[in-house]
Amino acid sequence: MCYKWTLFLLQKGDTFEAFKKFYALISTYYKGTLRAACSDCRGEFLSKEFIQYIEEQGVHHQLTSPHTPQQNGVAERTNQTIDEAA
Repeated sequence: MCYKWTLFLLQKGDTFEAFKKFYALISTYYKGTLRAACSDCRGEFLSKEFIQYIEEQGVHHQLTSPHTPQQNGVAERTNQTIDEAA
C-alpha cells in the first residue's frame, strides 16, 4: 500500500530534520515501517548525513533522473493538486 504525506518546509535545508521527525512518527505512533523513499536528485536528498541515516534505518532510497518529472508522476500530480487547492 502506498501513502502520501506532505510536509511544508520554510527552507530546503530543513529537509533532513523533517525527515527524521517524520520517520520517528511513522515508527512510533503508527508502529509502521518505511521501506522505500523516492526522491529526485536534489542536493537536500543527497547529503552524506541524509544518505547515512536512511541506510542505518534500512530504507531503500530510490532516486529519479535529474530534470525528469515524468519519472515521478504521483508526486507531480500531488503537487499540482496542492497548488490548485491553495
